[in-house]
Amino acid sequence: MTREHLAALLLAAGESTRMGRSKAMLTWHGKYLIEYQIASIIASGVKEIVVVLGHEASRIISSVKFDGPTKIVTNEHYKCGKSSSVIVGLQNMTQRAGDTLILAVDQPRRPKLLTELIEAHRISASKITLPIFQNKGGHPVIFSNTLLPSMMNIDESTQGLRHIVDSNSEFVNRWETQNPEVLLDLNTIGDYITAKDVN
Repeated sequence: MTREHLAALLLAAGESTRMGRSKAMLTWHGKYLIEYQIASIIASGVKEIVVVLGHEASRIISSVKFDGPTKIVTNEHYKCGKSSSVIVGLQNMTQRAGDTLILAVDQPRRPKLLTELIEAHRISASKITLPIFQNKGGHPVIFSNTLLPSMMNIDESTQGLRHIVDSNSEFVNRWETQNPEVLLDLNTIGDYITAKDVN
């Protein structure tokens, strides 16, 4: 049942230092980026979404329309890094939640891609499903709830979720896709401008 009750964790707590402005509040396809991400996740069939905010949380909450089965939580220790946000998000999942798709707000993904990735995970017996484009690992990544105890103890000093993937390499479903979108990451304003031109 864990694969049928897959949940999503959307990370949007960072300071967006390289971007110079809140990534969650960037415009993407006529919406705030965080709204686009939530809509895509909902359209892919996910029934539970936990969004982790941190930097400028109050501004985002007052400006953004949060639709669907979305729970908003705040990581007061967001400056400690992404790992702390993952832990806060996982702590706020319902007991019914099973495996977890983890996506950062600056990695916009269309519903079709998310749906295909989720289906690839559901039909596999793997603990982790990692999208691959031209031999490069992308995002989002889906983790089995059997890894939850390890995920609750991740730390930036040991590379966070990357350590979970690396230490379970024999249980990773490397899902090959011809969609370069799995590598899209809006780190800088240049990345954002370029991506808007082609997406």
